[in-house]
Amino acid sequence: MLRPLPLIPLLCLALSLPALRAQGGEEMKTLNFRVTSSGQGKAILIDRGLRDGIQKGDALVLHPRQGGALNARISSVSSRSSSIILIGSQRIPPPGTRGEIKIPKSRFEDKSGSSPKEVVPVAKEPKGATPSAEGQTATKDGKEPDVPSWRNKDRDYRTGMPLLTGMRPRNPKDRETRITGSVYLFADLTLDQMDADNSVFRLGTQMTVENFLQYGDLNFSGEVNYARSYDDSTNMDLLVRELSYVMGGNRFDNHRLEFGRFLQNAIPEFQYLDGVEWGYRMGNSNRVGASIGFMPEPDNDFESFSDSQIAVYYEWVNGLAEVLSLTGAYQKTFHQGTADRDLVLAKLRYSPDDAWNINGSLWVDIYDSRDQTRDSAVEITETWLSFNRLWENGSGMDLTYRHSAFPEIVRKEFLPPFPPTEIAVSKYDRLTWRGWKVYADGSRLHGRVMGFTDQDGAGWSVEGGHEWADWFQTASRTDIVFYGGSGATVNSVGGRIDYRVPTPSGNWNWLYDVSFRHNVDIADDRDDFLQHRLRGSHDFQIMDSWEAHLYSEARLWDVEFSWSIGIFIQRNF
Repeated sequence: MLRPLPLIPLLCLALSLPALRAQGGEEMKTLNFRVTSSGQGKAILIDRGLRDGIQKGDALVLHPRQGGALNARISSVSSRSSSIILIGSQRIPPPGTRGEIKIPKSRFEDKSGSSPKEVVPVAKEPKGATPSAEGQTATKDGKEPDVPSWRNKDRDYRTGMPLLTGMRPRNPKDRETRITGSVYLFADLTLDQMDADNSVFRLGTQMTVENFLQYGDLNFSGEVNYARSYDDSTNMDLLVRELSYVMGGNRFDNHRLEFGRFLQNAIPEFQYLDGVEWGYRMGNSNRVGASIGFMPEPDNDFESFSDSQIAVYYEWVNGLAEVLSLTGAYQKTFHQGTADRDLVLAKLRYSPDDAWNINGSLWVDIYDSRDQTRDSAVEITETWLSFNRLWENGSGMDLTYRHSAFPEIVRKEFLPPFPPTEIAVSKYDRLTWRGWKVYADGSRLHGRVMGFTDQDGAGWSVEGGHEWADWFQTASRTDIVFYGGSGATVNSVGGRIDYRVPTPSGNWNWLYDVSFRHNVDIADDRDDFLQHRLRGSHDFQIMDSWEAHLYSEARLWDVEFSWSIGIFIQRNF
């Protein structure tokens, strides 16, 4: 028998806690982004980078289609894209997932790093005037014209020239040592009606010591992880995700060298490395590089030295703006000294202003006589291709195709526990269209159509909704969505309502989702059930320097009930 729901009082208590108002916090600018890649492994890429003011360690929030929020932070940044790491979630957002990141407006005021200067008006020089030794102007008859009280002491300055004329950029090694980064805490408690515990606690930090030893930057990222599973097993891990030293890679040095433990900079799809990565930017802005080292296992322990790799890459770009880039890379892996995977990776990025953007990647595995389950010497194991367009009024559209299959490799511990013959035929193909139309009053009409095929059959899903501005309360957003779908094992139909409103204490978000699900080929007494989900969250600031995200969620599957409560706190420094 279902026990009384314990979540309701906890939900009300948690989400009614008085949040402290931010006092004198730095003014922020909100940037929207889209996930452009979430292929094999956990390297997730977004379509924002250095050109947008993003820096390593920035916090961001992803908004999956199912509702709710995923917290993440920036792990590495390039000119027009960034890699992110999820915090407290194992759900990998698919390409097209939208999100938000807040950037201090001060980053956009002066890219040189100095504070903006007030422009002092300069009187127009009389016709025929010549500059004097003091930087003033004089007419041909020797009389000084009327000029403002301000005098320019720069002998080479001429009216109309930029104010920073003659200023030379400072070499990083000539700057003072500076420490930047963030600390964060994530805690999630999940219980079901039988009090089975599935809880997670993470305490971590990410920091960069700039100009360390006057040669480069020292990077560190680590977590203490505690997890408790439904079977009452517990795990306590100390995870060092990154500890590396970077030299070069700036306007003064075209060579970039990084060694230690790090997410590979040029090709993040090749994952983390205990080793060395070298890159070189040529005079035409093209890049070439290589890496060698051990591959930490992709779990909470990050154990190393069982697998190693060597990789090379070449990236072609069409000029300094890098509107178009084409990348080719090759990775050879070894498992306990035995030759394992031969992977060829190709990437495409085309991101002009006010036009269609194209992002894509292609993973090709090369096999030899030792691989017994493949009939061909070449197999496409992963590919995705996305076309998207964002118009000035905020309307947009994207079309994404994805194919995924399991490669044949010697390393088996992270493959599904299926016979090799079943793994060889396991595949997934999906085509998704999304579109959204923003109106003058701020409302938004949006929809999605998806079709897929896998080894078990084919399926589809559709959804459509409308988001209203200023319903019930000024500056609020109310999104009502209806959806349905059919697959080889489950058919479903449902709807959800998502209500968001900003307040002086922070942003509130309420979500209710209800769906009817029919299980195919299941006994009649268990084939149909209703699924309910209620979620509430609150984003706020504490003492002007800490950002917090508090949430609680209840789920009811027919008569089975579970609930969660959690918090994510981060401080940047």
